[in-house]
Amino acid sequence: MTVIYIVITILIILAILFIFINYKKQNLQKKLKVYKKTWKNNSERIIKLDRLKISEKIDFFPFKSKFSNTKRYIKNSYIISDLLKKQEAFYKYWTNCEYNLFSFLEVVCFDYKIKISDDEFINIYKNFCNKSYDIYISFFIMKLLPLLIDNYKKYDICDPLFKDIDVHTDKLFVDFCESLKILIEEVKKDFDYRKYKNVDTNYKSSFEENFKKQYYKQELKNEQEELSKAYKILGVKPTDDFSLIKKTYLKLAKVYHPDKNKSDNAKKKMAEINNAFDIISSFREKN
Repeated sequence: MTVIYIVITILIILAILFIFINYKKQNLQKKLKVYKKTWKNNSERIIKLDRLKISEKIDFFPFKSKFSNTKRYIKNSYIISDLLKKQEAFYKYWTNCEYNLFSFLEVVCFDYKIKISDDEFINIYKNFCNKSYDIYISFFIMKLLPLLIDNYKKYDICDPLFKDIDVHTDKLFVDFCESLKILIEEVKKDFDYRKYKNVDTNYKSSFEENFKKQYYKQELKNEQEELSKAYKILGVKPTDDFSLIKKTYLKLAKVYHPDKNKSDNAKKKMAEINNAFDIISSFREKN
């Protein structure tokens, strides 16, 4: 009977711990939503197009715009369509960097038993968003947008010279991506473990050195990359609670299960989904 009571007690503790972790994740999600809404509605977050002497509002966090005023001003559907298409490429790369940041924080917290409060998490995310927004403005709004408009004014879309702009816009996109990569690495290197870990002052320097060495070991970087990829496959984020991740997994499993889906890539997709869910589950269970 004693063994049964011990087992029951352990199960109850694990259940309480699981509920607590999920609650923390849900609470963080709510705070992130509030932060994103505040960001988007901030009057200072107006995209100024000095060249056209107009401004645009942010329609989707953190920088996507429908360019409604630009559309009314220019009255050229080709320009707007091209503009939105290129903006989407910039945004998709930014979301990859966002995943990178979230998975870094999750791996570091779990592997080093560091606890980051929701407010501190938001502060780190805020710093990332502020700087990535500035990078976007610098490359897309200040450089690519006027370049694109001038090209449409100078050449007809059938003119062979019209395509010459692709070399320049592609370079701007690559430079944007490189700048975000540098930003992410800076965030990782500047991560101050001392805010979240109690370390004796006599050992702070050695602990810090060890911390950075451990993170930049290839196996830990591989773990973060593998976890980040798994989240992307399921279409969820590290900030999501496990119940939502499991729900999303089951939905995808219904869609791609070979018994129901006879398409050529169904088996491959189902294997990817199963593997991604196993990676996330294993990681969270060990922590």
